[in-house]
Amino acid sequence: MTDALDIWVHARRVGRLEAVASSRSFIFGYHENACPEDFISLSMPVEERLFEDRMLFPIFQQNLPEGELRALLGTRFSKTLTLIDDFDFLAVCGPYWRGRVRLSEMDGEPKAFGRPLLLDELLMQDSNELFEELIGKYGFATATRSGV
Repeated sequence: MTDALDIWVHARRVGRLEAVASSRSFIFGYHENACPEDFISLSMPVEERLFEDRMLFPIFQQNLPEGELRALLGTRFSKTLTLIDDFDFLAVCGPYWRGRVRLSEMDGEPKAFGRPLLLDELLMQDSNELFEELIGKYGFATATRSGV
């Protein structure tokens, strides 16, 4: 799993978030070209200094899956992904965030939004496995709607 993610504000790459295993901490820093209006959080204004904390910053915690959905996603994808901690979930779910602040893999771009679900398509399903199918197809993309 990656140990660094690019952070975007709208369509601009403005910073980098890193998980530092040796110190068990997280570091966020803005890129040199970030403007004051590119802040990712009111508590993290655009500055030259690095922000460091032992816990994942609240701006990133708030959109992580929680509770039953987190457990379900962890179980569902445990064969293909090793989801160990919040940063691992962030690396998988973050690129699907919608809104002002988005994430991507290093040197990548946030994921494009897929085609929306149509009610008629859901109602036409004649499968008892519809929930499992939807979790498998949209689980990580919609998991970012939970949080504080």
